[in-house]
Parts: sequence; structure tokens; C-alpha cells
Amino acid sequence: MGSLSNKAIGLASSVCLLALAACSSGGGSGAAPNTTASNNSASSPSNSSSSSGNNSSGSSSSSSSASNSSSSNSSSAPTPPACSTNVCISAPGTPSFGGATPITENGNTPNFSNSLPAAGTSFPLMITGWKVTQTSVSDASITSGTLTFQGVTSGKQAFELKIPSINLDAPNLTGGTTATLSDGSTAGIANIAMGALNYASMGVWRYFDKSGINGWQGALLTGYQTQTGHVPTSGSATFIGQRGTAQGDAKAGGVEGAIWVPSGGGPAMSGSGLSGNATLNINFATGSVDGQLTNMTVGTGGGTTVPWNNVSLTGSLSGANLSGTTATSGPPAGSGFFPQGMSSAATGTFKGAFYGPTANEVGAIWSLSESTVDGGKSAIGVIAATHQ
Repeated sequence: MGSLSNKAIGLASSVCLLALAACSSGGGSGAAPNTTASNNSASSPSNSSSSSGNNSSGSSSSSSSASNSSSSNSSSAPTPPACSTNVCISAPGTPSFGGATPITENGNTPNFSNSLPAAGTSFPLMITGWKVTQTSVSDASITSGTLTFQGVTSGKQAFELKIPSINLDAPNLTGGTTATLSDGSTAGIANIAMGALNYASMGVWRYFDKSGINGWQGALLTGYQTQTGHVPTSGSATFIGQRGTAQGDAKAGGVEGAIWVPSGGGPAMSGSGLSGNATLNINFATGSVDGQLTNMTVGTGGGTTVPWNNVSLTGSLSGANLSGTTATSGPPAGSGFFPQGMSSAATGTFKGAFYGPTANEVGAIWSLSESTVDGGKSAIGVIAATHQ
């Protein structure tokens, strides 16, 4: 299915809502977002300056006052930003299984490389997401969902994504493409099986209803989680995921994500794709977790990227699960394309688990948001890393 970073979500134009059709730098094709199109890498289109009346390929901007839906944020989200710019961008909620029990490996478990799950296998999702309007990005209060393996179509693994709280039921999704559903809505997952890890499946998902106005976007994670009894209790290990790696590589994995920021001085906002590398250090004896997301880049439009923030991870283990906080020291030199970098005031979380019979892999959902900026900034994504 290709590498983790090669199909990261691409977002473009003043408000390229969820990139549900192919967007080009500075605007879309002029068509409504109801055609099937593949998502490009994080080097693919991102934002340019504000434009009015553009609702192409999921793009739009508005001169109306803000629709501040930050009140829907969960208690775990940072304080919503001030919104004098008429744009409000808030953090997503804490990822959740919604009370469902993850599927665990049994020592001789299927995988997503050479021993595929049985068709019809339904995986509970760790999931979170935003609701995206023309002038707001806010926690969508999504707490559960399922990803059902449907088999192989034209050489690609196909899945059905269900998220009940937003009435999404999208069958026959393959990684990196956008599908038009029977009611005219569109949905997709960038790197649905990552094309990188064997036991974990994750990606950045998006959904646009048939009105072409209401959008949702977020991150999901699932797979064959390591049983608690199979997690080491002594020693330490490093897990690495490098973008561009293929399934089975020693450092298979990487980082993928999406970011929203205010666009200029008007009531508009911009979204773009993120990608990079991940390193996690796990001390099984003490239960401590630390790591870094490095070599991060953000798409600028026209198929180019610039450096984005490195992100630090600090947390702990609980059985086969890991969680903690994210932080950054500020944007690196050369990240001058629009205000997509975040300052040292940005905060966030990560939450994930070990996957495979012997804690072979780590998968996690991460976020980083800055509420001190007028209008706010927020990023979300997934981490995939392999035991070294």
C-alpha cells in the first residue's frame, strides 16, 4: 500500500475542508467535492492566501462571523482560543475506544502483511476527530467507531469505516483514496493500513456530507494489540518509524497528520498535511516513555514542503497501553510558509498501544494545539514505529 508518509493527507486553499477531492495550490478544480480522488503526500497542496467564495474540491472561505463550536470540546481539550479573527480552531478530544475491547493477538495472530484477517473481521477503533466548518475546527465528540476488513480489491485491502455519532458508514475504502458514497457524501482514510506496520492499522480519516458544507476529520488506530501478559516487564527498547519505509523494513512506520491554522486577517483558515519520523524509548521496568517526532514537514502547496516543529513525547505505560503529553520548543528555521509552525506554548497529548505477539510495534494518536494564538492552531496525527 506504499509507505506511511507517501499518502499523508493533503489540504489546500483558503479552507480546503478535509481534502475530499484533489486540491491544487491556491484553489481546487471548481467542482463540488463529490468525485473520487487520491490523496497526495504531505508535500502535496497546502494553503495559500484567503480567497472568497471558493467552495471547490472541499474548499471554502466565508466572510460571515465565526461559528464558534469550541463549546463542544471535551474537558481534556485546551482552553479554546480567543476568536477576534472570526476563526476558532480548537483541539480534538482525547482518543477513545468508547468502551469497546480491542482485539488482541493470541501468539499466532493474523496480520496486515502476509496473513490477512478473515473478511468481516471488525476492529474497534481508538478514534478522535474535529468538526470542520467554514470558520471553525472543534472537537467533534467522537468516542467510538469500527473498521471492518472486507478483503482485497484490485490488489488493495478494503475496509468499511463506521462512526455512528456522525452517521458515517463508508464501505470499500482503500488507503489513500476518497470514495463517493451512495448518498453523495465523500469519505476516505490516508494510508488506511499504513503500508508500513504488520499488526497495527491507522490513518488520518475525513468525511464530508452531501451538502458539501459539513466536514469531519481525525485520526484512528486499531489492529492486533499485544496482550498485557506478553509485554516485557524488564529492560528497555527503542521503537523507530521512518517515513518512506515499506512494510517489513527494520524501521517501518513514521508520522502522518493534519494541521489547521488561521489564514491571514480575514475569516478564513488553512489546512495542510504533516509527516515525519518517530522515535520512542520505552523503559519496561519503570514504565516510562519518552520520544521525539523529528524531521517533520508541512505541505505548502504545489507539491513542496517546509520544516515544521519537532515534537517531544513524555508519558508512561499501563499494561500494553501508553499515554502522555506532547510539547515543542518552537518552529525550526526555514518554516516561513504561513503561520503553521507552533510556539513553545503549544501543548497536546498522545495515546497508543503495543501491537503484535511480542510488542513488535507501537501505534499512537497524537495532537498538538496552541490556544494562545488568536483563532488557535491545532494538529492531529498518528505514529507508527517498529521495535529495534
